[in-house]
Amino acid sequence: MTSPLAESEGGKIVTFYSYKGGTGRTMVLANTAWIMASQCKRVLVVDWDLEAPGLDRFLRPFLDPQALRDRPGVMDLLNEHMLRVESDRCDSHPGSSEDVTAWISGRADITHAVASAQWAFPAGGRLDYISAGRQDRGYASVFSQFNWDRFYEDQYGGRFLDALCAEFRSGYDYVLVDSRAGLSDASDVCTILMADILVNCFTHSDQSIEGAAAAARRVATFHRNRHIRILPVPMRVEAS
Repeated sequence: MTSPLAESEGGKIVTFYSYKGGTGRTMVLANTAWIMASQCKRVLVVDWDLEAPGLDRFLRPFLDPQALRDRPGVMDLLNEHMLRVESDRCDSHPGSSEDVTAWISGRADITHAVASAQWAFPAGGRLDYISAGRQDRGYASVFSQFNWDRFYEDQYGGRFLDALCAEFRSGYDYVLVDSRAGLSDASDVCTILMADILVNCFTHSDQSIEGAAAAARRVATFHRNRHIRILPVPMRVEAS
């Protein structure tokens, strides 16, 4: 069943997930995005594999090298939000729940993080990209020190992610998110909090199949109110 949220608010967020790495998940996402853009869709791809980003490898020939170096990515957006919260706490800011939500939503701007593919797609077609973060010497430190518990409990993290999703849906027909493999806070964001559709990729090994099945059961059982559509997709299928 298609998510009612996706229908009411425009674009759909599609998370590509695999319990094990090495399934070809990222390549499939990149190919799917290109096909969609070629069919006149506005498509955004987001590299949320924060520990081992690699989506740019498939899009690099079509992206401005300077944009890849200089534009902020997911980790930068999260950190900017946390810094703004700390800064604004020193000043007066709205105190009610509704006002706080509006206050956060007004700061969930993704335009400075978006890099557009330099390709002439058919009328209306568009392919944009947001990286995991600036790939400089400081990235590993920023990632390793990021405190997800503090982000959620003390920094309005859940509301900020909701605001990001609203930004994604308002500007695009489809947002394809490359999730971290396995079980982690980062993968939970992609598979549970953000997804309207979960593309659950797996290879034909017992561990991969069992892990994919467990992830699907978790979403279907404990988060059924999200109405996430789950698409199991076998990968690297061999004729033998």
